[in-house]
Amino acid sequence: MIRMGPKLPQRHLLAAITLVEGINLGANTYGAASSFLEGDDRRGAIHSLDALFSLIGTSFSAREYLEAARRYSKISPVPTIPVEGERLVVGGGRAPGFPALRNTDLTLNISPTSKADIVADIRQIDTSKVGKFKEVFFERLPFEVIDEEAISNAANLLKPGGKLHIITGRAANRNKLREHLEQAGFTDIQIAENMDRALEIVAQLRKN
Repeated sequence: MIRMGPKLPQRHLLAAITLVEGINLGANTYGAASSFLEGDDRRGAIHSLDALFSLIGTSFSAREYLEAARRYSKISPVPTIPVEGERLVVGGGRAPGFPALRNTDLTLNISPTSKADIVADIRQIDTSKVGKFKEVFFERLPFEVIDEEAISNAANLLKPGGKLHIITGRAANRNKLREHLEQAGFTDIQIAENMDRALEIVAQLRKN
């Protein structure tokens, strides 16, 4: 592990922290940090960022993160989904190791290393400018992420009568999830453990 200590200049640490906070890789966030990363301090900033990533246990390096920032620096800090489709797979991706997808699937993931079609947080999507899907699938999302905002946004992304399918950890609060689902307009809510001992939820959005 790389050690973080007093020998790392404060300006390098500020650059690292700014980038980590910019998890959606928006233009404003990347631009705020770029002044630390484009001059003579670049190497030191990358070293600090690697140290911070090592400390918090991320699966990607500073250089991988910066490359993703360059790719997505022109998108909105809170991306929209200006398309329609059969199924939106939240937590899915196109990187090696991710579960197989259907040909018509669109993927959304907060991690740039997932190679998802959309890099964003389901809780921050601007649903006022989006297309609609027949199904939204929360693919093994941590139950801490599946809060009122995530479920409400899923409802806004669905066509009337569309299906929300959730697979998450079995320690999730079932009563709280049911409450969020009912408040968002879902009916026919089915909650049970599946054969993999994960919690599986299927619900249908009201048609009107």
